[in-house]
Amino acid sequence: MVGSLSYGPWAVSALLVSIRIGMVFAMTPVLSAIPMPAVVRVLVVLGIAAAMSAALPTTSYRGQTDLASLFGAACLEVSIGVLLSLGILLAFATFSVAGRVLDIQIGFGMGQLFDPATRQSLPLLTGAMTQLAVLCFFALDAHHTLLRALAYSFEHFPLGAPWPIQQSLPVVLRHVSGMFVLGFALVAPVVTCLLLVELGLSLLARNLPQMNMFVLGMPIKVIVGLGALAVWLGAAGDYVARIFNAVFHNWEALFR
Repeated sequence: MVGSLSYGPWAVSALLVSIRIGMVFAMTPVLSAIPMPAVVRVLVVLGIAAAMSAALPTTSYRGQTDLASLFGAACLEVSIGVLLSLGILLAFATFSVAGRVLDIQIGFGMGQLFDPATRQSLPLLTGAMTQLAVLCFFALDAHHTLLRALAYSFEHFPLGAPWPIQQSLPVVLRHVSGMFVLGFALVAPVVTCLLLVELGLSLLARNLPQMNMFVLGMPIKVIVGLGALAVWLGAAGDYVARIFNAVFHNWEALFR
């Protein structure tokens, strides 16, 4: 009986922690982009939650343990997890916006490929940029920063405690607008090259109206677009870092 009483509070805390962490991972491509069974993902979330619950005093649940109180606390953890995951999801959406812009400009928007990260049919560069976002996320060690930020969130949003949603809305809206700006800035040099190609093709079509500009322009835009993208991505490390840093800056604003 004594062992069960000492184990009960820790189990409740670990369950609530796993709900918050699980919502963050479920709504973002952090784990879904890596092929693994659903059971393994659940075990990863439970393992992280158990480790945090055992190591951090801020993850202890101090509320009532009746069924109604636990259900309310679980709903609060779901809402906080959704709020935190929104910032990460917007960071990956920035790469999708950049890829969508290039697909429209180059002409790849006419074709669709299945993207395992989002489980949707996406144009070529949109899916490629999503996979690039996952690769950069782990290459920049952002997953460790994510775990530290999740642990830090339990200090400002205790388990089962209400949180001021009205104060979070302006922060989220600023983050959404910033992601669109960063998404366009990520591929702005490539779009500029494509606009110059369009200008040259329009001048050529005006002087040689008998030529089929659609047949001639498509391969030219593909070659120029992919070539400019390959050159630009080698120097776009600062922009990529700014995209993921904006996520944690957004979280810092939420924690104030």
